[in-house]
Parts: sequence; structure tokens; C-alpha cells
Amino acid sequence: MRNVQRRRNTPVRALPSNMPTLSQPVKNLKVECPECGGLMKLVYSKKVFPNQVETKPRPYWSCMRFPSCTGRHGAHADGRPLGIPGDLPTRRARRAVHFVAPLAFGDSYAGRNRFYGWLKTQPDLKPHIGQMNKKEALLTVNRLVEKRLVTSEQAAEAIMDSNLLT
Repeated sequence: MRNVQRRRNTPVRALPSNMPTLSQPVKNLKVECPECGGLMKLVYSKKVFPNQVETKPRPYWSCMRFPSCTGRHGAHADGRPLGIPGDLPTRRARRAVHFVAPLAFGDSYAGRNRFYGWLKTQPDLKPHIGQMNKKEALLTVNRLVEKRLVTSEQAAEAIMDSNLLT
């Protein structure tokens, strides 16, 4: 498949026939929905985000009660969850960290490595954003402001963009 930019609301291709199959242990994995407590099932991003343009479908954990429950969580290519599934306020706080981290450390692979290296030096924070709860994610944003790695205006913008105040 070629990496082609598409406009919104254009038809999406079917899943490629060479999509990796999931290993048996992952198929038997039980993931609990952080929103309603029900079970989640593994689906591909085209089902979770039907209008999103992307070049390659990615696996996601989606609540079996969808659409009445919108609990969802990303997954590795083999189906393992990316971090710990979080409820909506936790996902929004994590999104704020994802917004400010590139501002502090650079928007590149090297910048990402610098950020996760810095995160490992913080004794009261989890070593990965996907493992943080809401409190830890907001503490990470505040710590970046305290260390003057981002401005308070940038942190406020991240919080507003993440809809944390609603």
C-alpha cells in the first residue's frame, strides 16, 4: 500500500489480506472496559474511527457495549493493549502530556526518546504515558512547566485542547 493522503469522508479500503493474525494468547486475553466495567473486544481502527484517514488499519480494544459505551484503547500490532486502558478523563489527561512532550523535547524520534528518558528519572511518575492515571498525567504536565521545559500558556493550551475542563 502506498502512503497516500486522502480527504475526509472518502471511502475506506477493506482490510488488507496480509493483515497480521493475532496470536492465540492475545485472543484469549480479557480486557476490562475502563468506562463501564464490561469486556472489550479487539477490532481494527476502521471500526473505531470510521472517518479517520490513515494508511494502515491499527488494532484497538473496543467495548463490547459499543455504541452505548465508547470505551476504547489502542493495541500493539499483535493485539496486546498499549499501556493500561483509562476512562475518558484519564485519556484526556494523557492527551495533554502527548501535546506538551514534543514541545519540551522535540517532535522527532530522538525527542520522544529524550522525553521517556526524562520520565524515567522522575521517581513518582510512571515510565510511560499509557500507564499513567489522570493525576500522574497532570503532574507530568505541571513538572514540565516547573522545569521550564514548556510555558504555562502551552500547558494551559494542552489542557484546553484535551477537554479536561469539561
